[in-house]
Amino acid sequence: MGWWSADIMGGDGPLDAKDEFEEILSSPESYKAYEAKSWDGSILTADSFNNNHDLIREQILSRDNWGSEVDIQVLGVLIMKSGAVMPQDFKDAIIDAAERDEWYIESKKGGVGEDRIKAIEGFIEAVKSYDTDGGCPRVTVKEK
Repeated sequence: MGWWSADIMGGDGPLDAKDEFEEILSSPESYKAYEAKSWDGSILTADSFNNNHDLIREQILSRDNWGSEVDIQVLGVLIMKSGAVMPQDFKDAIIDAAERDEWYIESKKGGVGEDRIKAIEGFIEAVKSYDTDGGCPRVTVKEK
């Protein structure tokens, strides 16, 4: 299936990363909340992120395998969507991952992908403007 949109969440890889992060960061309480409002599409809450900064640093931000730049961007989308705290080192890693996005880099070199350039540059600006203390202002991130 691959990618169906140039958005950060517009492909199978990002959705797989989201599912993996839910497994890493969820708690029994978040599953109960998810069951109560399953239309939301995510069991991750601000507390899922706020209570697990060390785990996020160890298991997500430290990734350097193929595709890890997409995983880290997904982390940024999910944090902003939840209104969680985004420490400066998270912001730096998320922006770095966006700037290293292969599709974005190839598009900037003249490849096909004007939509990806817009998506990544808009995402970078959203991360930069996101309040490090979380939640204010709440950034709306388009998710497929």
